[in-house]
Amino acid sequence: MASTLEELLDDALGRKRKQCSHQTVYSHDIIKLWLKSAIDVVNIPWEVVIPVYKTKKENRKALSLWPNQKDLKSIKQWLLLHNCKDPKDFVDGACEPFALYLSNSILSSIKDGSFVDVMHSNEIAKTTLREMKLEEAAETVFEKFINNTSTFKIWDPTYHGAYGDYLFGNEVMKTKVISALQTSSSNFCMPLYVLSYLYDTEELTHAELLASKEESAQYSLHAVGLVFDQSNKRIIVADPNGALVPGSNMEFVQIPLTSRSTCSTSVAQWDLDSIFRSSKRRKLTT
Repeated sequence: MASTLEELLDDALGRKRKQCSHQTVYSHDIIKLWLKSAIDVVNIPWEVVIPVYKTKKENRKALSLWPNQKDLKSIKQWLLLHNCKDPKDFVDGACEPFALYLSNSILSSIKDGSFVDVMHSNEIAKTTLREMKLEEAAETVFEKFINNTSTFKIWDPTYHGAYGDYLFGNEVMKTKVISALQTSSSNFCMPLYVLSYLYDTEELTHAELLASKEESAQYSLHAVGLVFDQSNKRIIVADPNGALVPGSNMEFVQIPLTSRSTCSTSVAQWDLDSIFRSSKRRKLTT
């Protein structure tokens, strides 16, 4: 079992299919608590704003739902023309380009005083892209990320190190947050990479895991933006997927890392909690 963040990061980057051996969660609350722990160190009264799940309809505002199926073929053709090696794979895993675009959109809304919440910002960012010509939208979101191996530098040329240095749960990243709170005077954003697990619909054997390259039953790296709003003393977690949907196949890895009692490729924390809730209701009615 991978027992460190660095090992899980390697599994995620390598797309290694394996059972989930760590507890997972289905909300951004753990990111909020982790950022709060950094803020407490410097004793500055900052707020942490996260996307909160309300309804499936509300989550359809998510920026990552762009482009729609009608426009997807044209976007892939544009990517091919711009030397993207695998357009389908690129678009499927484009959370980081979306996170940067959303973060910049939030920075603009902070500047003009129109920021409401993360989901509203997702909707505004997506609407803006839909109003552009497809080529212009694709260039705006994707161009700098095509075949780029050090994507965190795209956020700011001064960012250096490795992906692990910007990893949720890593003390190095917490130090970066603390330093930003203490020294920065203007609004800005930086990436935060979050380990997640993509559950399959089936309980897979080791042989079945090796026999397929499906993007499921594996640890994965999800990118969000941290937007530092100095004037209003808040950190906004810009997730282009919106809130995590309870019962979906993607959950964040619990921080600090906590081993599961039973490893699985299909049983998520939402499923375990649902069983517990159902059992509790039965007890109350008997």
